[in-house]
Amino acid sequence: MLTESELQQKSDRAAASRRNFTVKIMVTKKEKLKRPPQTADPLLQLHKELENNLKGVRQHKTKIEELTKATIDELKRLQDLSKKAKKIQPKNKQNNSTTSHNNNHKFELDYELTNLKMIKKILSLATPFETKQTTPKKKTKTRKKRDVLQAKDRSKTKKKEKNRITKVLIVEDDRTTIKIVTHILEQHSFEVGFATDAEDGLKKAFKAKPDIILLDIMLPGMDGFQLLAKLQASEDMSRIPVVILSSLSGEKDILKGLEKGATDYILKPFSPQILLYKIKKIMSLKNEHLASNRHI
Repeated sequence: MLTESELQQKSDRAAASRRNFTVKIMVTKKEKLKRPPQTADPLLQLHKELENNLKGVRQHKTKIEELTKATIDELKRLQDLSKKAKKIQPKNKQNNSTTSHNNNHKFELDYELTNLKMIKKILSLATPFETKQTTPKKKTKTRKKRDVLQAKDRSKTKKKEKNRITKVLIVEDDRTTIKIVTHILEQHSFEVGFATDAEDGLKKAFKAKPDIILLDIMLPGMDGFQLLAKLQASEDMSRIPVVILSSLSGEKDILKGLEKGATDYILKPFSPQILLYKIKKIMSLKNEHLASNRHI
């Protein structure tokens, strides 16, 4: 059992520890209040600086615009005055009234020139670079006629291209694939022909001269790569875009087809929407290229 003196000492120690704790809390609070505010994020500071710079640039731009407008107005006034001065021709050299009138015009011109020089100096100080004002060149009659004729030719060619039906040749040994592709293309007003082997496909390509060829690789007899090489060897046939439709998904096969001259390589099974989009895109690029060659 603890005596009364020991209990008193314990209570005094507890009270002293509580006092020390409260004093520490007060000191930390004061220190926090005395501490300087934390430095802002450097990105925020940069952002603020940029905003201030942008404000300055905008103000600078408005001033330059005002000055350029003033110079243009002054130039117009000068042109008007110079026209008036040219019209005035003294009938009599001895006539004092006409000479005084001319002297007044000269004085006005000199005054305007000095104003212009002052504005030019202000502009050179305001802008680190010289602003050049380009006046649009007037089109001559022959040039206008030529532009009108070219525009008419372009509109005619565009109408012809729109009205012309796109011919597609499918070289494929699988009948179901031929039926599916033919059905998709005929729904969108394409004229479709097909061949079930490479030799027949080559004959039909030279005879029909299609706008685009859809070619399979695995064919009976001559394969698709060999047929593509023969098409590329001919000048006329090399202009026809060839899209490979094949189940060969290897990187070597795809690269081989593109290196041989294929415009695109679509893997089987394919999406009808993607096939249609790619054919239309290839044909639009081909038509644009042909139209640009015609107008050169």
